[in-house]
Amino acid sequence: MDLVKPFPGKNPGDQITKQELLSVIRLSICAEQEAVHLYDQIAEFTDNEMVKKLMTDIAEEERVHIGEFTKLLELVGEGKADKVKEGEDEAVKKLGQGSSEEPDKPEEQSEEPDETSEKPEEEPEEKSEAIKRIANVISEDITKDNGIKR
Repeated sequence: MDLVKPFPGKNPGDQITKQELLSVIRLSICAEQEAVHLYDQIAEFTDNEMVKKLMTDIAEEERVHIGEFTKLLELVGEGKADKVKEGEDEAVKKLGQGSSEEPDKPEEQSEEPDETSEKPEEEPEEKSEAIKRIANVISEDITKDNGIKR
């Protein structure tokens, strides 16, 4: 799917299918995530305080857009976003942090760290790679949904 022309073969006034709509919503989420990453990187690597402040503010606006598109996916997808929620809950469970709705109360620390111990925050390069992997998975899903060969 192309950001400039996301509906190949469609002309202005043509209607898109529900599957195409879901795919373009997913693509929109990916685009917003890429924008957040770009703006965060610009803010991190500049010493110009005006630019840093503006990029940080714009990145926060993009995060709001991600939430809006995610909710739209949930509403239009008739349960397709349930998998997103399922994934969130699974990640929380695997990380030992309770449900996504109710944060865990702090537990007493044992002498030895276990597998559920909080992991150190990823370095920016690792985050970038993780974002790329997620975008690739979503992109593969979009192309599969539209029968597009990569």
